[in-house]
Amino acid sequence: MTTLSTKTAPSLRLLSVLALVVLFAGCGGRGYDNLTVEGNVTIDGVAVPKGSLTFSPLDDSGPVVGTEIVDGKYACEGVPVGRHRVMIIAHAAEMDKFEEVATGAVHEVPRDILPAKYCQGMEITVSADTTRHDIIMESGGEPSP
Repeated sequence: MTTLSTKTAPSLRLLSVLALVVLFAGCGGRGYDNLTVEGNVTIDGVAVPKGSLTFSPLDDSGPVVGTEIVDGKYACEGVPVGRHRVMIIAHAAEMDKFEEVATGAVHEVPRDILPAKYCQGMEITVSADTTRHDIIMESGGEPSP
């Protein structure tokens, strides 16, 4: 049976930690060009009070990134260059209240205001020339490209 002295154990722990750092440093995948994308988010010309956006690359050009919508504005850092599916969550400023029948407890939940036709998201292309993308939605008709 092998025993380690108290002086050897910390050295082994340090060596193990350093090995993990080196291992994970190489696991980041290929590099990608990324930008900060910003813009306004509106429904029928009115700013979306709160919500979120996620940018999912359509061609595996980098990670999925997201950000919050605050007062109809967003800025998302680290968006890979290329085509994306942008998924949108849009909430009203006020909350909906629901009462549990069995207990009478009242719960507040965000009111979803996203028009149904945008539930599948929309496609946009991010390039160095196009880092501003206003998300303009309308209640009726088809989504605009």
